[in-house]
Amino acid sequence: MSIMATVQPVINWNNFAAYLVGAAQTPIICVGKRLEHLRDDLYMIPRERKDCATLLRDERGSKQKHTNITRKRRLDLLRGLIEAYDARSYNELYMSLTYDETDDIHAEYGPQWKETAEHCISNYIKKILITQQTSRFEDILRSDNHNRECQHPQNTLDGEQWLNLLFYVNKIDNQKFLTDITKIMNKDIDGRNAFVIEGPTTTGKTLLVKLIAENYIYGTVKRSGDRSQCFLMKLLDKALALVEEPRITQLTVNHFKALLGGNAFDIRVKHQKDERLTRLC
Repeated sequence: MSIMATVQPVINWNNFAAYLVGAAQTPIICVGKRLEHLRDDLYMIPRERKDCATLLRDERGSKQKHTNITRKRRLDLLRGLIEAYDARSYNELYMSLTYDETDDIHAEYGPQWKETAEHCISNYIKKILITQQTSRFEDILRSDNHNRECQHPQNTLDGEQWLNLLFYVNKIDNQKFLTDITKIMNKDIDGRNAFVIEGPTTTGKTLLVKLIAENYIYGTVKRSGDRSQCFLMKLLDKALALVEEPRITQLTVNHFKALLGGNAFDIRVKHQKDERLTRLC
């Protein structure tokens, strides 16, 4: 058999030197200072402690570390854009990005950047949700997290006058309103987990509730909830729930009793197992 049939190219000198030192049965003749240096280093380490496979694992480990650093840097780039634009969905992020930013992201991540963006957005929402669930209502107001978007930032005095007029016309005491809603949002009262705004049509109830809950991650409950057993599934992973004129029937009375009372209970989820709904604001 020709000796050329067994010739293999040397791709990695470190691994080749380790193989020679660990497996050779005859003295090794090194040509070149680099091979000689590698041989001397490997001779001083017992084979059971530093064999060829170990060197290969070390090399893979160093490459993996570099890959992890690169991956983290790329995630930091996308996370920074998501936080800068406060994007809560892929479409919101996509429409907020500039022409150059879109090209840069596509060049950095490739065609799969949508999947990475959705992961980062989901993680960003999770961070906000944890903050909202663990912070007190007054702290969120002070930190300015409440005003996510302000359409008229230079016209706040007119907004205050409008709100005071709305309260005055509907005979609402400002201080009592703020005290009551703060207790509910902070879950300070056992067995009471709902803040109810009652009044005639077109008196600003929905607008007022949305102003309070604008920056919160919230779910909604429709009036026709009893038509589906999964009518509360949109409240999972939410900080609070908005319920407009709930239709409480014999089928839903126990669910609403637990929801409005702040008790944890199991709810139906479409095409999945039941999940536990904890106390919301």
